[in-house]
Amino acid sequence: MQKDYIDYTNSKRAPVVICFVKHDGKFLLVKRSEKVGAYKNLWSSIAGFLDDSKTASEKATQEMEEELGIKKSEIMSIVEGPIYVFTDEKLGREWERHLVVVEISTPKIHLDWEHIDFVWISPEEISKYETPPGFETDLNRVKDL
Repeated sequence: MQKDYIDYTNSKRAPVVICFVKHDGKFLLVKRSEKVGAYKNLWSSIAGFLDDSKTASEKATQEMEEELGIKKSEIMSIVEGPIYVFTDEKLGREWERHLVVVEISTPKIHLDWEHIDFVWISPEEISKYETPPGFETDLNRVKDL
């Protein structure tokens, strides 16, 4: 366990980094598996709790490797976007969302257990997919970063 690790698994409010992965003008959507804690079987992006002393960019780099098999050398840029609190009434949770756009040099990814499928889309196609509350709005917030 890391020195400054905080377990937000069951917290009412939790800080999360949401990584919008971009390659060649398209954004990556991943379908969440049955094994994740929230938003099962919905299309989303990779994300993780900011549960240690890492910055949003450092955490994004870690999540890229863990969830997609993307090495640091394959990351072309990381741009931190807005931070805000989103309340999901259905789950009874507040998410302190740290939005990040990560541009990568390759479209080749390797999903871990958290996701069962993926697709590259243009932002205009997002309405065709069932996503968690607020996801489409977040994509529109960062699509031009």
